[in-house]
Amino acid sequence: MNTRYLTGFVVAAAMAAAAPAFAADLSYPAPAYAQPAYAAPFTWSGFYVGANGGYGWGNVDHGGKPDGGIVGGQLGFNWQGASPIVLGFETDLQYSAMESGPYSLDYFGTARLRAGYAINQLLIYGTGGLAYGGGEYKLGGLSSDKSHIGWALGAGAEYAINQNWSVKGEYLRIDLSSETYSSVEGPQDIGVTGNLLRAGVNYRF
Repeated sequence: MNTRYLTGFVVAAAMAAAAPAFAADLSYPAPAYAQPAYAAPFTWSGFYVGANGGYGWGNVDHGGKPDGGIVGGQLGFNWQGASPIVLGFETDLQYSAMESGPYSLDYFGTARLRAGYAINQLLIYGTGGLAYGGGEYKLGGLSSDKSHIGWALGAGAEYAINQNWSVKGEYLRIDLSSETYSSVEGPQDIGVTGNLLRAGVNYRF
């Protein structure tokens, strides 16, 4: 009888000793280490569209020194390879309130190449290309409208707030060829030059 009790005691003690190890085997495994998500490097490549506004001043033959506000829109494309060099094309069209005396520059636009250097999300660039515009010469009740064509040259800086939105500031010099306007004083050969300061915002696709 004592042997039976002794055997039962030994079995119970062995089961009690094995219980913690068995419980440990049932515990959940430690979570695997998660690799951080890969962030693609920022690039200026792609199409964009935007709006701008600013101020212009200049000189007009037989028309004084026109100045006034400008507002318009732009669209373009940038390309950036593995280097910081960014190449692109931009065209814009502007409403102009630049006027002085008998002459007013009613609108102008440009079609330009851009070349710049990117420092992460900051782009510093130069730009140049075609410029065109339309003006009105009004004197003594007689009005004459003409279209001009010429060139534009300038520089600017653009900062990308995120992958889609960017803001920019820009200076442009435009030179529009001379055109002959009719007037009460006879034909007037008028050429237009202008300096433009403008700020803008772009949405990049």
